[in-house]
Amino acid sequence: MQRFENKIVLVTGAGEGIGQLTAAEFVKEGAIVIVSDRNEGTGAATAARLRGQGSPGTIFIKADVSREADITALFGQIQQHFGRLDIAINNAGVEGEVRPIEEQTNANFEHVMGVNVLGTFLSMREEVKMMKAQGAGIIVNFASIAAHAGFAGLTLYTASKAAILAMTKSAALEVARSGIRICSISPGLVDTQMAERFFGGDEAGRRSMLDGLPLGRICTPLEIARTTLFLASDDASLIVGQTVNADGGWAYVKS
Repeated sequence: MQRFENKIVLVTGAGEGIGQLTAAEFVKEGAIVIVSDRNEGTGAATAARLRGQGSPGTIFIKADVSREADITALFGQIQQHFGRLDIAINNAGVEGEVRPIEEQTNANFEHVMGVNVLGTFLSMREEVKMMKAQGAGIIVNFASIAAHAGFAGLTLYTASKAAILAMTKSAALEVARSGIRICSISPGLVDTQMAERFFGGDEAGRRSMLDGLPLGRICTPLEIARTTLFLASDDASLIVGQTVNADGGWAYVKS
């Protein structure tokens, strides 16, 4: 089923992990994807692979979402290449340093908030401008189940993702009658390099956490990618300003 035939889709942080898989799933369903990442090597390789898989129009644009100049250039190139943007997936994010709050630094605060909060804001601002001009569009922001359940050692990450939830709600109310739908996804713990960095090789801690989850396992990147595509599809037309907890029941257990 080609739900996104010829749709122009932006995926930030698409050089690896969930972003990369999300971009690939969009291509499978007919989309033309703008792969954006601050890492030129992984981003360009992802775009090249997707072109080889049947999406010749897919391109890579390097951008650090925390830099306003990069975001301005990114959307200028999107306008120049395509003249429109149908769907935006604001996936780019960082977890920062895992440590107790009394050991957190100003530098880590600025890094985490810069990428996760400022990056999402700058991206949404330009996306809304383009989508208002064309009278339609869908934006899916990446939050986290940590914003609902908390996560020891990740106070700054948790706060940044909670900010994304709040921005999503407010922006969605502003633009709903402009033909733009904004929502978010809150993934649980996902089997990516980020999860490995969090556990830091502590297999006992990993098993203990998994034993406490309803499914007894963490999420797969593909599950998160497919949930994201659902939110970006017409099937999710009534999901406005809300977040979908794609976490296997984690938040339910924690609440």
